[in-house]
Amino acid sequence: MVWKALSRYRPRFTRQLVVGPYILDMACRTAKLALEFDGSQHHDALAYDQRRTAFLESQG
Repeated sequence: MVWKALSRYRPRFTRQLVVGPYILDMACRTAKLALEFDGSQHHDALAYDQRRTAFLESQG
């Protein structure tokens, strides 16, 4: 549902973009915006999320 709403807008969004060892749920390369939809499988994944965030921030 979110994809259908966002895909109409420019700059374009891409689904499942690989960045280093991570696969982003959605991203806009032009705006350097990444969207992650963490479900219940990520409930106890705070350390993983922090590493992912730090890596993505280091990439700009």
